[in-house]
Amino acid sequence: MAHSDEFDPFHTTTGLADDLDITIRNFRFGLDPGYTNDDEMVLTGICDFATDDPDVGSGGVIENQFVTIGKGWEAVDGGKKVQREDGRPKGFNNSTYLGAIIDACMQVGSDKMRARYEATKLTPMDAGFWEGLTLHMEQTEYEAFNKKRTRLLPTEVKGWGAAKPKAAKKAAANKVAAKKAAPKAEESEEGGLEAIKAQIITIAKTSEDDGGATFIERCYAEIDGLDANDEAMALVDDVESEESIWQTVGATEVE
Repeated sequence: MAHSDEFDPFHTTTGLADDLDITIRNFRFGLDPGYTNDDEMVLTGICDFATDDPDVGSGGVIENQFVTIGKGWEAVDGGKKVQREDGRPKGFNNSTYLGAIIDACMQVGSDKMRARYEATKLTPMDAGFWEGLTLHMEQTEYEAFNKKRTRLLPTEVKGWGAAKPKAAKKAAANKVAAKKAAPKAEESEEGGLEAIKAQIITIAKTSEDDGGATFIERCYAEIDGLDANDEAMALVDDVESEESIWQTVGATEVE
């Protein structure tokens, strides 16, 4: 179900982060002193929820979000994936936070979730499966220990590489402003479309194959003058079409 940005005066809020797009960053499985059970650290998923709202979390990022996975799992490859301790093929329990996220994603965007698997052969047990995924999230009520609580759950799967990080764009804009303020003698021709396109291609070739999310973020953060050139931004933002730079250069050549 597509999310509508139209204001609804009858929609109440919890006062917590709510009704926003987030992009999953730095996903890994591991132990963290902030997540314990009876003073013992418990294996969990850990990630950041990056948003475009600077008033959310730390400068727009909800850091070190714990996405519980339940008991009976062990981390392998330094937290890049998890597997069952007993070796049996089994999914996450739907009462865990990651299990609930998966269920919600499958309800509203199963085609994109399965397409991610077909394209990468990564599963939800792989940290790489989640990296760069953009979701629309809303506070959703659930019951735990006979108490009603709320937590952020997906109401729309936007996909991998769907985000256009404003924070990165702002950093690029600051670079452009500084460049414009510099003496004319220090200016160069780097702002031309062809020069920018060459930089975009280089970044595509050296970015992680995560659906284009890292590629987009790096372009806006590293290329001077990008956000002042509409044609160049269109080349970066398009990670879906077969003719795009990401699909023809990045998605096929990045190891």
